[in-house]
Amino acid sequence: MTLKSTLSAVAIAAGLAMSVPAFAQTMINGAEVSESDLAVVQAHCDTLKLRDTSDSQAGQPQGDAAAETPVENAQAETDAANTSTSPTVDLDTIDLQACIDAGLVTAN
Repeated sequence: MTLKSTLSAVAIAAGLAMSVPAFAQTMINGAEVSESDLAVVQAHCDTLKLRDTSDSQAGQPQGDAAAETPVENAQAETDAANTSTSPTVDLDTIDLQACIDAGLVTAN
């Protein structure tokens, strides 16, 4: 390899190594979610996803009452996460589409 090729490879590797932390950021509604808030936001998004899933299945006959338990459990987890930490993100502004856009949950 020539010196020019070697320096190019080193420059590319250094550039990629410095940009890795930028890929780890989670943005929701145009705001960055810190690592400390990510668990709270993830729990909120999981709750929204479960509600959406249960709402879409509301018209279908269900065999037992246990089908509602995951939504209630998810809401309890979200409430517990909200009280244990004070998130800097306003959870009331986060809807299911924002969670999907941020990659925290999948669309159906």
